[in-house]
Amino acid sequence: MTSQTLMEQEKETLKSLKHLEGNKSFIGREFLNWLWFYIETHNNIITIPKIGLIKLFIEDRILLVSASGSVREQCLKGTAPAYSEEAHIGLMSGKSLAECKFLLTIGSKSWNWMLKAEDLSLCSIKLPTYQSEQSNDPIAHRIDSLDTLVILHEFLYESFMTFRLSNKNLVREMNLMKEWTKNRQNGHITDYSFDN
Repeated sequence: MTSQTLMEQEKETLKSLKHLEGNKSFIGREFLNWLWFYIETHNNIITIPKIGLIKLFIEDRILLVSASGSVREQCLKGTAPAYSEEAHIGLMSGKSLAECKFLLTIGSKSWNWMLKAEDLSLCSIKLPTYQSEQSNDPIAHRIDSLDTLVILHEFLYESFMTFRLSNKNLVREMNLMKEWTKNRQNGHITDYSFDN
């Protein structure tokens, strides 16, 4: 192989990598949309192995994006934007979640954070308040609180990828998501069964 051929191959590889880097957020947007669907259709209550029963909510900020159209980004803020008419219209027009703020509650403890689709990074994390009577070690408390978020995200992403990589589950889940998108207007959310 000549050095010219190698340089051309390197250019093509770099071009492919740049394309992939620019388009990798699609799996993050699919995950966030699925998570929105999953949370709503489970009435915000989920059992997580190693944690137990949790309540998970989409909180006061969502960012919907579209690859086409005159309005490509739509940021919704305020009380329960995920249940707003604007969010429903955004979903119906093909927009997907690019960012979302979550609230997790386990008993009296609560966590808040933003999740970004572009790299699935957790941002603006607010951990449960440390109470000295619970533990003598505030650092261990913070580590345990962060560990809870890691366990939660690993479980949810693994659940998402299980259906995403299975042809049988993918078709079934996509049909449920389409039905959910249509039926969520005016707060109407059907109770779905998720048994395999």
